[in-house]
Amino acid sequence: MKITWSSFLFVFSFILSCQVISGGRFRQHSNNVTSLQDQNSDQLYESFISLVRPFDLEQHFVQTQDGYILRLFRLKANRTSDIPRKVVFLQHGLLDSAAGFVLLGPQKALAFMLVNKGYDVWLGNSRGNTFSRRHAWLDPRNADYWRFTWDEMARYDLPTSIQYVLSTTGSRSLSYIGHSQGTTTLLAAASTTPALVSSIDVAVLLAPVAMVGHMRSLPLLAMAALGTDELFKEIGIREFLPSEKTASRLEGQLCTLQPWLCISFLTALCGFNPSNLDLESLPQNLNFTPAGTSVSNMAHWAQSVRLKLLNGMSYYDFGSNCGVQINRRPTCNEQAYGSVVPPKYDLTKIRKPNFLALFFGGQDRLATPMDDEFLLESLWPGVVQSIQRDPDYEHLDYIWGKNAPERVYDKVIEIIEQVNTSSRSSIYNGYIRKGDQSQISSMDTINTTNANDLFWRWIVKLWRILMAWRSSCQEYIYNRMP
Repeated sequence: MKITWSSFLFVFSFILSCQVISGGRFRQHSNNVTSLQDQNSDQLYESFISLVRPFDLEQHFVQTQDGYILRLFRLKANRTSDIPRKVVFLQHGLLDSAAGFVLLGPQKALAFMLVNKGYDVWLGNSRGNTFSRRHAWLDPRNADYWRFTWDEMARYDLPTSIQYVLSTTGSRSLSYIGHSQGTTTLLAAASTTPALVSSIDVAVLLAPVAMVGHMRSLPLLAMAALGTDELFKEIGIREFLPSEKTASRLEGQLCTLQPWLCISFLTALCGFNPSNLDLESLPQNLNFTPAGTSVSNMAHWAQSVRLKLLNGMSYYDFGSNCGVQINRRPTCNEQAYGSVVPPKYDLTKIRKPNFLALFFGGQDRLATPMDDEFLLESLWPGVVQSIQRDPDYEHLDYIWGKNAPERVYDKVIEIIEQVNTSSRSSIYNGYIRKGDQSQISSMDTINTTNANDLFWRWIVKLWRILMAWRSSCQEYIYNRMP
């Protein structure tokens, strides 16, 4: 019954969102940046202001090379000291916004904990979400506005945002914290933009998503299997699950009346531990989530699920049927990449020692433990400085979990504080979480890889051998067919 209701709520929410879009509720836009503000974004911004009180909030706008205007939030503590503060940049996940890092409240949310520690905290917003719906010359009602995936977020959004933050603060580098898709764009950008890596002291990745061959998210698996991503594009739907006022208000009311409906829906999409969630906060959370993205972006994820790459992340697949390019927009892979198939991101090009700190959830259905190990196998030796495994954590526990401050955020802040004073050469720190117990092994040697890591690495190697054997058998059978 729960699966049935979650599927119904997912479909109903999407249909309602589409009706809101087709109803023409967007204001008139022009090339003037100020007039491009979406009305719903204004309303949610007012709600966001109330979330961050009593902290000082600044909003900044930065334009990418391809014209998207991103809204960045800056949180500052009330202080009079002129001593420069260390900068931290936080990037949200899929269908989320900057609000994800403040929803736990002033004492528990990661963004606020960093501010209280004296950090200069910046929150990013990906193109097309609730807070970043502006463009220098395109209207969100225009289909061309929604022709983007996380490829463009990695190529344009992230480098542009970080460069703006460094320029504004006068800092030479910063620390990065990403969740979900915010880890995907970091890995993609770092593998293609060496200058970006040099400007980041450490990148903390919460529930990192790279390889998705073993993803267990039912909605994404359905999109991949049924080709619904292509169907949406065929019938003219370009925006996926926007956080429109009507839809978010309805979902909030449903959560108030029947909390288990929201739990079932969210569990199907991302997954979280119900015992680790404050049910009273659900209406507020769903006022900001989902924050929307493009159907093309969801199609990119569906392609990755179908492709089941075990050793890399692929660029968006435009297909092989080439048409006439309009406004230099590619219609096939040959036009986009000069090859029949899209290229892959080579994560081994990330070579900075101790660059990554990874936090894995043992119950994560978007970034499963098997895919986590494939990610580790794809990285250059020495790039990972620390790993924390939380066996009972789901995907959303890293931003919504009641015990995240003690289980995760304290360790995150410790890593950031140590990065400029420690010259550790270890690949792993052996930091393991089991329920509320922790086991901390030596951090001074490369030989701290625990038995669980070794077990999963051997499983991954065995899986790759089996997959290679399977591919060889399939090719042999295909060549023998008349």
